[in-house]
Amino acid sequence: MFSSSTEAALAARVPVVTGATGAKVFAVGMTDEELVRLTLGGDARAFTTLIDRHAPSCLRYGTRMLGDRADAEDVAQETFMRVHKSLSQYDERTPFRTWL
Repeated sequence: MFSSSTEAALAARVPVVTGATGAKVFAVGMTDEELVRLTLGGDARAFTTLIDRHAPSCLRYGTRMLGDRADAEDVAQETFMRVHKSLSQYDERTPFRTWL
């Protein structure tokens, strides 16, 4: 799909929280809405990409609000578990981050 040099350049710019391999390149050019549709269709890579895309800001917010990184990680994990369970309720007319 991409050359190894392109993949390396993309990998340097896209943080990965989940530790999943291949998720970085998968997300290139895809909107959150597209990733939600793919996730609902059963594509686990799409959900991993959503997590990798939004977890850093969730962790920063949680750490700021709770004052503890470990507590923030627990809250972020619980948040994404709830997101996965209720993803079918997401309305594409609103930004995914706002819904999150």
